Amino acid sequence: MLLAEKQRRLKVRNSPWRTGDWFVRDDGHLYIPNPGQGHFHDSTVRYKALVGGRGSGKSTAGAQEALKRIRRGLPGLVLNPDFENFKLSTWPEFRRWIAWEHVIARDQRMGEFGWEPTAPFVIHFDNGATVNCKGLRDVDSARGPNVNWLWYDEGQRDRTGGSWKVAIGGVRIGPDPSAWVTMTPRGKRHWTFRTFVQQEVPAEVQVLLDELGYKGPLYEYHHASIHDNRANLDPLFYASMLTAYTGKWGEQELGGLFVETAEGLVYDEFGADNISALADYDADRGPVEIAYDDGFSHSPRVFLFIQVDDQGVVNIFDELYHTRHLPAVCISEAKAMAKGHGFERFEIAVGDPSAVQLAEALRQADITARGGSAGIIEGINNVRRLVRGADGNVKMRVHPRCRNFIREMGEDYQYPEGATGDEVKPVKAEDHGPDAIREWAWMRMRRR
Repeated sequence: MLLAEKQRRLKVRNSPWRTGDWFVRDDGHLYIPNPGQGHFHDSTVRYKALVGGRGSGKSTAGAQEALKRIRRGLPGLVLNPDFENFKLSTWPEFRRWIAWEHVIARDQRMGEFGWEPTAPFVIHFDNGATVNCKGLRDVDSARGPNVNWLWYDEGQRDRTGGSWKVAIGGVRIGPDPSAWVTMTPRGKRHWTFRTFVQQEVPAEVQVLLDELGYKGPLYEYHHASIHDNRANLDPLFYASMLTAYTGKWGEQELGGLFVETAEGLVYDEFGADNISALADYDADRGPVEIAYDDGFSHSPRVFLFIQVDDQGVVNIFDELYHTRHLPAVCISEAKAMAKGHGFERFEIAVGDPSAVQLAEALRQADITARGGSAGIIEGINNVRRLVRGADGNVKMRVHPRCRNFIREMGEDYQYPEGATGDEVKPVKAEDHGPDAIREWAWMRMRRR
Protein backbone atom coordinates (compact mmCIF):
# COMPACT_ATOMS: atom_id res chain seq x y z
CA MET A 1 0.00 0.00 0.00
CA LEU A 2 1.31 3.47 -0.85
CA LEU A 3 2.54 5.62 2.07
CA ALA A 4 0.02 8.38 1.30
CA GLU A 5 -2.81 5.86 1.42
CA LYS A 6 -1.58 4.50 4.77
CA GLN A 7 -1.36 8.02 6.21
CA ARG A 8 -4.85 8.86 5.00
CA ARG A 9 -6.33 5.76 6.61
CA LEU A 10 -4.52 6.36 9.89
CA LYS A 11 -5.90 9.90 9.93
CA VAL A 12 -9.52 8.76 9.60
CA ARG A 13 -9.20 5.58 11.67
CA ASN A 14 -11.12 7.05 14.60
CA SER A 15 -13.15 9.70 12.78
CA PRO A 16 -16.91 9.61 13.42
CA TRP A 17 -19.17 7.79 11.00
CA ARG A 18 -21.73 9.69 9.01
CA THR A 19 -24.88 10.41 10.98
CA GLY A 20 -28.35 10.15 9.57
CA ASP A 21 -30.19 7.19 8.16
CA TRP A 22 -28.53 6.78 4.76
CA PHE A 23 -25.19 6.80 3.00
CA VAL A 24 -23.73 8.81 0.14
CA ARG A 25 -22.59 7.35 -3.18
CA ASP A 26 -19.08 8.00 -4.50
CA ASP A 27 -20.46 10.75 -6.78
CA GLY A 28 -22.00 12.62 -3.83
CA HIS A 29 -25.57 11.39 -4.36
CA LEU A 30 -27.48 10.89 -1.09
CA TYR A 31 -29.69 7.81 -1.04
CA ILE A 32 -33.37 8.60 -0.51
CA PRO A 33 -35.52 5.45 -0.56
CA ASN A 34 -38.55 5.17 -2.79
CA PRO A 35 -41.74 3.71 -1.21
CA GLY A 36 -40.86 0.08 -1.95
CA GLN A 37 -37.36 0.51 -0.58
CA GLY A 38 -38.69 2.38 2.44
CA HIS A 39 -41.04 -0.44 3.47
CA PHE A 40 -38.18 -2.90 3.08
CA HIS A 41 -35.91 -0.82 5.35
CA ASP A 42 -38.66 -0.40 7.98
CA SER A 43 -39.14 -4.16 8.33
CA THR A 44 -37.67 -5.75 11.46
CA VAL A 45 -38.38 -9.42 10.67
CA ARG A 46 -35.48 -11.84 10.70
CA TYR A 47 -35.71 -12.76 6.99
CA LYS A 48 -36.98 -10.38 4.33
CA ALA A 49 -36.86 -9.93 0.57
CA LEU A 50 -36.97 -6.91 -1.72
CA VAL A 51 -38.23 -8.16 -5.05
CA GLY A 52 -38.00 -5.64 -7.86
CA GLY A 53 -37.66 -5.15 -11.57
CA ARG A 54 -34.56 -4.02 -13.41
CA GLY A 55 -33.65 -0.49 -12.38
CA SER A 56 -35.87 -0.59 -9.29
CA GLY A 57 -32.99 0.09 -6.88
CA LYS A 58 -33.18 -3.28 -5.12
CA SER A 59 -29.40 -3.79 -4.93
CA THR A 60 -28.91 -0.22 -3.72
CA ALA A 61 -31.38 -0.90 -0.92
CA GLY A 62 -29.55 -4.11 -0.06
CA ALA A 63 -26.26 -2.20 0.16
CA GLN A 64 -27.81 0.43 2.43
CA GLU A 65 -29.08 -2.26 4.80
CA ALA A 66 -25.58 -3.72 4.95
CA LEU A 67 -23.96 -0.33 5.63
CA LYS A 68 -26.36 0.40 8.49
CA ARG A 69 -25.15 -2.79 10.17
CA ILE A 70 -21.51 -2.10 9.34
CA ARG A 71 -21.79 1.34 10.95
CA ARG A 72 -22.83 -0.43 14.16
CA GLY A 73 -19.67 -2.56 14.04
CA LEU A 74 -21.54 -5.78 13.24
CA PRO A 75 -19.95 -8.53 11.12
CA GLY A 76 -21.75 -9.78 8.02
CA LEU A 77 -21.74 -11.44 4.61
CA VAL A 78 -22.43 -10.10 1.12
CA LEU A 79 -23.28 -13.05 -1.13
CA ASN A 80 -24.32 -13.82 -4.68
CA PRO A 81 -25.18 -17.27 -6.09
CA ASP A 82 -21.95 -17.16 -8.13
CA PHE A 83 -18.77 -15.11 -7.90
CA GLU A 84 -18.64 -14.03 -11.54
CA ASN A 85 -22.06 -12.42 -11.19
CA PHE A 86 -20.97 -10.95 -7.85
CA LYS A 87 -18.15 -9.14 -9.68
CA LEU A 88 -20.44 -7.93 -12.47
CA SER A 89 -23.54 -7.00 -10.48
CA THR A 90 -23.35 -6.91 -6.68
CA TRP A 91 -19.86 -5.54 -6.16
CA PRO A 92 -20.02 -2.59 -8.60
CA GLU A 93 -23.11 -1.32 -6.76
CA PHE A 94 -21.94 -2.06 -3.21
CA ARG A 95 -18.50 -0.48 -3.61
CA ARG A 96 -20.03 2.85 -4.72
CA TRP A 97 -21.72 3.29 -1.33
CA ILE A 98 -18.99 1.97 0.99
CA ALA A 99 -17.56 4.51 3.45
CA TRP A 100 -14.01 3.88 2.24
CA GLU A 101 -12.53 6.35 4.70
CA HIS A 102 -13.37 3.83 7.44
CA VAL A 103 -11.77 0.83 5.72
CA ILE A 104 -8.52 -0.01 7.55
CA ALA A 105 -7.53 -3.31 5.92
CA ARG A 106 -7.96 -4.30 2.30
CA ASP A 107 -7.73 -7.94 1.23
CA GLN A 108 -5.33 -8.21 -1.71
CA ARG A 109 -7.88 -10.39 -3.51
CA MET A 110 -10.07 -7.31 -3.84
CA GLY A 111 -7.75 -6.00 -6.54
CA GLU A 112 -6.32 -2.49 -6.66
CA PHE A 113 -8.49 -0.34 -4.37
CA GLY A 114 -11.20 -2.98 -4.45
CA TRP A 115 -12.17 -2.47 -8.07
CA GLU A 116 -11.38 -5.86 -9.62
CA PRO A 117 -11.70 -8.72 -7.12
CA THR A 118 -10.06 -11.98 -8.14
CA ALA A 119 -11.47 -14.22 -5.41
CA PRO A 120 -13.70 -14.04 -2.28
CA PHE A 121 -12.37 -11.39 0.09
CA VAL A 122 -12.83 -9.67 3.46
CA ILE A 123 -13.14 -5.94 4.23
CA HIS A 124 -12.16 -4.63 7.70
CA PHE A 125 -13.57 -1.38 9.10
CA ASP A 126 -12.20 0.89 11.82
CA ASN A 127 -15.08 0.11 14.21
CA GLY A 128 -14.38 -3.62 14.19
CA ALA A 129 -16.92 -4.63 11.54
CA THR A 130 -15.81 -7.24 9.02
CA VAL A 131 -17.55 -8.12 5.77
CA ASN A 132 -16.95 -11.36 3.88
CA CYS A 133 -17.78 -11.04 0.16
CA LYS A 134 -18.17 -14.14 -2.00
CA GLY A 135 -20.11 -16.12 -4.56
CA LEU A 136 -21.60 -19.52 -3.80
CA ARG A 137 -20.39 -22.09 -6.32
CA ASP A 138 -22.37 -24.82 -4.53
CA VAL A 139 -24.43 -25.41 -1.39
CA ASP A 140 -21.44 -26.33 0.78
CA SER A 141 -19.64 -23.11 -0.12
CA ALA A 142 -22.47 -21.24 1.66
CA ARG A 143 -21.03 -22.38 4.98
CA GLY A 144 -19.00 -19.68 6.64
CA PRO A 145 -18.36 -17.68 9.82
CA ASN A 146 -21.03 -16.82 12.35
CA VAL A 147 -22.25 -13.29 11.62
CA ASN A 148 -24.94 -10.80 12.56
CA TRP A 149 -26.29 -10.16 9.06
CA LEU A 150 -26.34 -11.49 5.53
CA TRP A 151 -27.21 -9.86 2.21
CA TYR A 152 -28.00 -12.33 -0.61
CA ASP A 153 -28.09 -10.39 -3.88
CA GLU A 154 -29.53 -11.77 -7.17
CA GLY A 155 -31.32 -14.49 -5.22
CA GLN A 156 -33.27 -15.55 -8.33
CA ARG A 157 -30.08 -17.16 -9.64
CA ASP A 158 -30.23 -19.74 -6.82
CA ARG A 159 -32.63 -22.25 -8.39
CA THR A 160 -33.29 -24.40 -5.31
CA GLY A 161 -32.73 -22.11 -2.34
CA GLY A 162 -30.27 -24.61 -0.88
CA SER A 163 -27.43 -22.11 -0.59
CA TRP A 164 -29.69 -19.59 1.17
CA LYS A 165 -30.81 -22.21 3.70
CA VAL A 166 -27.23 -23.17 4.51
CA ALA A 167 -25.96 -19.58 4.65
CA ILE A 168 -28.58 -18.27 7.07
CA GLY A 169 -27.48 -20.93 9.56
CA GLY A 170 -24.54 -18.66 10.36
CA VAL A 171 -26.65 -15.54 11.02
CA ARG A 172 -26.78 -15.94 14.77
CA ILE A 173 -24.69 -13.44 16.75
CA GLY A 174 -25.15 -9.91 18.06
CA PRO A 175 -28.32 -7.83 18.37
CA ASP A 176 -31.30 -8.63 16.10
CA PRO A 177 -29.63 -10.97 13.56
CA SER A 178 -31.11 -10.54 10.10
CA ALA A 179 -30.75 -11.80 6.52
CA TRP A 180 -32.25 -10.32 3.37
CA VAL A 181 -32.56 -11.16 -0.32
CA THR A 182 -32.65 -8.69 -3.21
CA MET A 183 -33.73 -10.07 -6.58
CA THR A 184 -35.83 -9.98 -9.72
CA PRO A 185 -38.74 -12.47 -9.54
CA ARG A 186 -38.57 -15.80 -11.36
CA GLY A 187 -42.14 -17.14 -11.36
CA LYS A 188 -44.27 -18.81 -8.77
CA ARG A 189 -42.40 -22.10 -8.83
CA HIS A 190 -39.29 -20.42 -7.47
CA TRP A 191 -38.37 -21.02 -3.84
CA THR A 192 -38.41 -17.29 -3.09
CA PHE A 193 -42.12 -17.07 -3.91
CA ARG A 194 -42.94 -19.96 -1.61
CA THR A 195 -40.68 -18.63 1.14
CA PHE A 196 -41.33 -14.89 1.20
CA VAL A 197 -44.73 -14.45 -0.45
CA GLN A 198 -46.58 -17.60 0.59
CA GLN A 199 -44.48 -17.76 3.78
CA GLU A 200 -44.40 -21.54 3.84
CA VAL A 201 -43.04 -22.54 7.25
CA PRO A 202 -42.44 -26.27 7.95
CA ALA A 203 -44.80 -27.64 10.59
CA GLU A 204 -41.97 -28.51 12.96
CA VAL A 205 -40.63 -24.96 12.75
CA GLN A 206 -44.06 -23.51 13.46
CA VAL A 207 -44.31 -25.70 16.57
CA LEU A 208 -41.00 -24.28 17.83
CA LEU A 209 -42.16 -20.72 17.12
CA ASP A 210 -45.37 -21.35 19.03
CA GLU A 211 -43.42 -22.77 21.99
CA LEU A 212 -41.22 -19.66 22.00
CA GLY A 213 -44.26 -17.42 21.92
CA TYR A 214 -43.04 -15.86 18.67
CA LYS A 215 -45.60 -13.50 17.18
CA GLY A 216 -45.68 -12.13 13.68
CA PRO A 217 -44.11 -13.38 10.46
CA LEU A 218 -40.71 -15.02 10.19
CA TYR A 219 -40.43 -13.94 6.53
CA GLU A 220 -41.55 -10.77 4.78
CA TYR A 221 -41.83 -9.74 1.12
CA HIS A 222 -41.47 -6.21 -0.23
CA HIS A 223 -41.88 -5.04 -3.79
CA ALA A 224 -40.37 -2.29 -5.98
CA SER A 225 -40.65 -1.56 -9.70
CA ILE A 226 -38.61 0.41 -12.19
CA HIS A 227 -41.42 2.98 -12.15
CA ASP A 228 -40.92 3.58 -8.42
CA ASN A 229 -37.29 4.45 -9.09
CA ARG A 230 -37.77 6.53 -12.24
CA ALA A 231 -36.47 9.73 -10.63
CA ASN A 232 -33.03 8.10 -10.15
CA LEU A 233 -32.72 6.69 -13.68
CA ASP A 234 -31.43 8.07 -16.93
CA PRO A 235 -34.55 8.92 -19.01
CA LEU A 236 -33.19 7.15 -22.08
CA PHE A 237 -32.50 3.97 -20.07
CA TYR A 238 -36.01 4.08 -18.64
CA ALA A 239 -37.58 4.52 -22.08
CA SER A 240 -35.46 1.74 -23.62
CA MET A 241 -36.49 -0.70 -20.89
CA LEU A 242 -40.17 0.01 -21.47
CA THR A 243 -39.62 -0.64 -25.17
CA ALA A 244 -37.68 -3.89 -24.70
CA TYR A 245 -39.92 -5.52 -22.09
CA THR A 246 -43.65 -5.83 -22.74
CA GLY A 247 -46.57 -8.01 -21.69
CA LYS A 248 -46.20 -10.51 -18.90
CA TRP A 249 -42.44 -10.47 -19.16
CA GLY A 250 -42.46 -6.71 -18.68
CA GLU A 251 -44.55 -7.20 -15.55
CA GLN A 252 -41.84 -9.53 -14.25
CA GLU A 253 -38.64 -7.86 -15.45
CA LEU A 254 -39.69 -4.22 -14.92
CA GLY A 255 -42.69 -4.41 -12.63
CA GLY A 256 -40.96 -6.87 -10.31
CA LEU A 257 -44.06 -9.09 -10.11
CA PHE A 258 -44.22 -12.86 -9.69
CA VAL A 259 -46.00 -13.58 -12.96
CA GLU A 260 -48.23 -16.64 -13.21
CA THR A 261 -47.36 -17.44 -16.83
CA ALA A 262 -43.63 -17.35 -16.12
CA GLU A 263 -43.76 -20.53 -14.05
CA GLY A 264 -44.41 -22.79 -17.06
CA LEU A 265 -41.65 -21.36 -19.20
CA VAL A 266 -39.46 -23.87 -20.97
CA TYR A 267 -36.43 -21.62 -20.56
CA ASP A 268 -37.17 -20.22 -17.12
CA GLU A 269 -33.51 -19.20 -16.73
CA PHE A 270 -33.73 -16.93 -19.77
CA GLY A 271 -33.96 -13.36 -18.55
CA ALA A 272 -32.41 -9.95 -18.31
CA ASP A 273 -28.85 -11.28 -18.14
CA ASN A 274 -29.29 -12.82 -21.60
CA ILE A 275 -30.34 -9.56 -23.28
CA SER A 276 -27.44 -7.30 -24.13
CA ALA A 277 -26.33 -4.86 -26.80
CA LEU A 278 -22.93 -6.60 -26.52
CA ALA A 279 -24.41 -9.29 -28.75
CA ASP A 280 -24.36 -6.91 -31.74
CA TYR A 281 -22.43 -7.84 -34.88
CA ASP A 282 -18.66 -7.58 -34.46
CA ALA A 283 -16.43 -7.97 -37.51
CA ASP A 284 -13.62 -9.28 -35.27
CA ARG A 285 -15.83 -11.96 -33.73
CA GLY A 286 -15.79 -14.26 -36.74
CA PRO A 287 -18.25 -15.67 -39.30
CA VAL A 288 -22.03 -15.26 -39.13
CA GLU A 289 -24.36 -18.27 -39.13
CA ILE A 290 -28.11 -18.67 -39.52
CA ALA A 291 -30.45 -20.72 -37.34
CA TYR A 292 -33.70 -21.28 -39.21
CA ASP A 293 -37.19 -22.63 -38.73
CA ASP A 294 -39.50 -22.93 -41.74
CA GLY A 295 -43.03 -21.60 -42.08
CA PHE A 296 -45.31 -19.83 -44.51
CA SER A 297 -48.95 -18.96 -43.80
CA HIS A 298 -49.84 -19.28 -40.11
CA SER A 299 -46.32 -19.88 -38.76
CA PRO A 300 -43.48 -17.51 -39.60
CA ARG A 301 -40.27 -18.49 -41.31
CA VAL A 302 -37.47 -17.55 -38.92
CA PHE A 303 -33.80 -16.69 -39.46
CA LEU A 304 -31.60 -15.88 -36.44
CA PHE A 305 -28.21 -14.25 -37.15
CA ILE A 306 -25.51 -15.70 -34.88
CA GLN A 307 -21.83 -15.26 -34.05
CA VAL A 308 -19.91 -17.41 -31.56
CA ASP A 309 -17.01 -15.69 -29.80
CA ASP A 310 -13.68 -17.11 -28.62
CA GLN A 311 -15.17 -17.94 -25.20
CA GLY A 312 -17.96 -19.99 -26.78
CA VAL A 313 -20.66 -17.42 -26.06
CA VAL A 314 -23.48 -17.47 -28.62
CA ASN A 315 -24.36 -13.93 -29.78
CA ILE A 316 -27.74 -13.58 -31.54
CA PHE A 317 -27.71 -10.11 -33.05
CA ASP A 318 -30.66 -9.98 -35.48
CA GLU A 319 -33.76 -11.85 -36.57
CA LEU A 320 -36.08 -12.24 -39.54
CA TYR A 321 -39.68 -13.38 -38.90
CA HIS A 322 -41.78 -13.60 -42.11
CA THR A 323 -45.14 -15.08 -43.06
CA ARG A 324 -46.47 -15.62 -46.61
CA HIS A 325 -43.08 -15.04 -48.21
CA LEU A 326 -41.40 -17.47 -50.56
CA PRO A 327 -38.01 -18.78 -49.40
CA ALA A 328 -36.13 -16.78 -52.06
CA VAL A 329 -37.70 -13.55 -50.78
CA CYS A 330 -36.65 -14.22 -47.19
CA ILE A 331 -33.13 -15.18 -48.25
CA SER A 332 -32.83 -12.02 -50.35
CA GLU A 333 -33.88 -9.88 -47.39
CA ALA A 334 -31.45 -11.73 -45.09
CA LYS A 335 -28.63 -10.86 -47.47
CA ALA A 336 -29.72 -7.23 -47.49
CA MET A 337 -29.72 -7.22 -43.69
CA ALA A 338 -26.20 -8.68 -43.76
CA LYS A 339 -24.94 -5.79 -45.88
CA GLY A 340 -26.61 -3.37 -43.48
CA HIS A 341 -24.57 -4.87 -40.65
CA GLY A 342 -21.38 -4.73 -42.71
CA PHE A 343 -20.74 -8.33 -43.81
CA GLU A 344 -21.22 -10.11 -47.13
CA ARG A 345 -21.90 -13.79 -46.54
CA PHE A 346 -23.22 -16.39 -44.11
CA GLU A 347 -20.94 -19.24 -43.11
CA ILE A 348 -23.69 -21.86 -42.74
CA ALA A 349 -27.42 -22.18 -42.06
CA VAL A 350 -28.75 -24.90 -39.73
CA GLY A 351 -32.37 -25.76 -39.02
CA ASP A 352 -35.22 -28.23 -39.25
CA PRO A 353 -34.09 -31.20 -41.40
CA SER A 354 -37.65 -31.56 -42.77
CA ALA A 355 -37.44 -28.10 -44.40
CA VAL A 356 -36.05 -29.56 -47.62
CA GLN A 357 -37.22 -26.80 -50.00
CA LEU A 358 -35.84 -24.04 -47.79
CA ALA A 359 -32.50 -25.82 -47.46
CA GLU A 360 -32.30 -26.15 -51.25
CA ALA A 361 -33.14 -22.45 -51.71
CA LEU A 362 -30.34 -21.54 -49.29
CA ARG A 363 -27.85 -23.66 -51.23
CA GLN A 364 -28.91 -22.04 -54.50
CA ALA A 365 -28.16 -18.70 -52.83
CA ASP A 366 -24.63 -19.98 -52.05
CA ILE A 367 -25.35 -20.59 -48.36
CA THR A 368 -24.42 -24.01 -46.98
CA ALA A 369 -27.48 -25.57 -45.31
CA ARG A 370 -27.68 -28.46 -42.87
CA GLY A 371 -30.41 -30.11 -40.77
CA GLY A 372 -29.97 -30.13 -37.01
CA SER A 373 -32.04 -33.25 -36.21
CA ALA A 374 -32.21 -32.72 -32.45
CA GLY A 375 -34.77 -34.56 -30.32
CA ILE A 376 -36.99 -32.03 -28.57
CA ILE A 377 -36.10 -32.85 -24.97
CA GLU A 378 -32.39 -33.44 -25.64
CA GLY A 379 -32.25 -30.28 -27.75
CA ILE A 380 -33.94 -28.16 -25.08
CA ASN A 381 -31.48 -29.37 -22.45
CA ASN A 382 -28.64 -28.47 -24.78
CA VAL A 383 -30.00 -24.93 -25.24
CA ARG A 384 -30.43 -24.57 -21.48
CA ARG A 385 -26.67 -24.99 -21.14
CA LEU A 386 -26.30 -21.92 -23.35
CA VAL A 387 -28.95 -19.83 -21.63
CA ARG A 388 -27.11 -20.46 -18.35
CA GLY A 389 -23.95 -22.52 -18.23
CA ALA A 390 -23.05 -25.05 -15.55
CA ASP A 391 -20.82 -22.40 -13.98
CA GLY A 392 -23.79 -20.04 -13.67
CA ASN A 393 -22.58 -17.73 -16.43
CA VAL A 394 -24.54 -16.65 -19.49
CA LYS A 395 -23.52 -18.51 -22.66
CA MET A 396 -26.17 -16.92 -24.91
CA ARG A 397 -26.58 -13.19 -25.46
CA VAL A 398 -29.45 -11.73 -27.50
CA HIS A 399 -29.53 -8.19 -28.87
CA PRO A 400 -32.64 -6.21 -27.77
CA ARG A 401 -33.64 -5.74 -31.43
CA CYS A 402 -34.56 -9.46 -31.57
CA ARG A 403 -37.97 -8.79 -30.03
CA ASN A 404 -39.82 -11.79 -31.42
CA PHE A 405 -37.16 -14.25 -30.28
CA ILE A 406 -36.95 -12.60 -26.84
CA ARG A 407 -40.74 -12.74 -26.47
CA GLU A 408 -40.91 -16.42 -27.38
CA MET A 409 -37.97 -17.45 -25.18
CA GLY A 410 -38.93 -15.31 -22.21
CA GLU A 411 -42.72 -15.40 -22.24
CA ASP A 412 -44.57 -17.54 -24.80
CA TYR A 413 -42.75 -20.88 -25.15
CA GLN A 414 -44.28 -22.96 -22.35
CA TYR A 415 -45.10 -26.41 -21.08
CA PRO A 416 -48.74 -27.58 -20.84
CA GLU A 417 -50.44 -26.17 -17.76
CA GLY A 418 -49.92 -28.37 -14.72
CA ALA A 419 -47.60 -30.78 -16.54
CA THR A 420 -44.65 -32.22 -14.61
CA GLY A 421 -41.88 -34.71 -15.27
CA ASP A 422 -38.70 -34.89 -17.30
CA GLU A 423 -40.35 -36.25 -20.45
CA VAL A 424 -43.01 -33.54 -20.89
CA LYS A 425 -42.77 -31.68 -24.20
CA PRO A 426 -43.65 -27.99 -24.66
CA VAL A 427 -46.88 -26.79 -26.22
CA LYS A 428 -46.53 -26.68 -30.01
CA ALA A 429 -47.08 -22.91 -30.24
CA GLU A 430 -44.92 -19.78 -30.24
CA ASP A 431 -41.93 -22.07 -30.72
CA HIS A 432 -40.46 -20.77 -33.99
CA GLY A 433 -37.32 -19.05 -32.68
CA PRO A 434 -36.82 -21.65 -29.92
CA ASP A 435 -37.02 -24.44 -32.52
CA ALA A 436 -34.50 -22.66 -34.75
CA ILE A 437 -31.95 -22.23 -31.96
CA ARG A 438 -32.54 -25.79 -30.74
CA GLU A 439 -31.70 -27.32 -34.13
CA TRP A 440 -28.76 -24.99 -34.69
CA ALA A 441 -27.26 -25.52 -31.22
CA TRP A 442 -27.52 -29.30 -31.49
CA MET A 443 -25.29 -29.31 -34.56
CA ARG A 444 -23.02 -26.35 -33.84
CA MET A 445 -22.59 -26.17 -30.06
CA ARG A 446 -23.29 -29.60 -28.55
CA ARG A 447 -19.69 -30.83 -28.76
CA ARG A 448 -18.31 -27.59 -27.36
